[in-house]
Amino acid sequence: MPNAQRLDTTRLQKIAQAYWESAALMAAVELEIFTAIAHGHDTIPAVAKAVGISERNAERLLTVLAAMTLLSRDGDRFANAPDVQRFLVKDGERYAGPWILFTKPRWKAFGELSERLRDGQENRLGAYVDFTVEDARRYHAATYSIGMGAARLFSRSVDLSGRKRMLDLGGGSGAYSIVATQTYPGLEAIVLDLPPVTVVADEYIAANGATGRVRTLPGDFTETPFPQGSTSS
Repeated sequence: MPNAQRLDTTRLQKIAQAYWESAALMAAVELEIFTAIAHGHDTIPAVAKAVGISERNAERLLTVLAAMTLLSRDGDRFANAPDVQRFLVKDGERYAGPWILFTKPRWKAFGELSERLRDGQENRLGAYVDFTVEDARRYHAATYSIGMGAARLFSRSVDLSGRKRMLDLGGGSGAYSIVATQTYPGLEAIVLDLPPVTVVADEYIAANGATGRVRTLPGDFTETPFPQGSTSS
């Protein structure tokens, strides 16, 4: 018989400590480490000076980022990984730093997950119970560019030729509907999301010239009846 697989705690440790990596990534974005390196401040002393931290702390953070393969190292010099260079350099066209950081305020709540799961009163909408228009505006300012990229991938991957109507449940900014109706002539879409979110979605829909193709439906998709018939009704 083949030898039985030797079990250890490596996988479990990695999952339990994954927040360490999240913290290092978020700190690097907040300190603009990747931007500094992209601008030629690619040694430990140069990064420390550029972002305003000590050389010891710069060494610690750059070592961790290199171990996470977010940076590569050649002697004393560091370079951004290709995806980091594309998405996490602040003055780049595809900068996604706000998207990386938008979940940070939720860390404390996730640390209380077991207590919250024991709560006898189930919270169906989770963090969105008290969501405001300004919350939605901040959220989509951080996530819109990522959403549009995902929407373009969706429209390339899912053939909607000949379809007339699309219901976008929890559609957020309306990115999927905006791109789909641009890609497939004759397609109309409804974005069903919470009332504060649809206020912001209407802004993105209008900004993309999609008002005639996409409309919003304020509601809660766990309760709101799905619309029937034409989107223009």
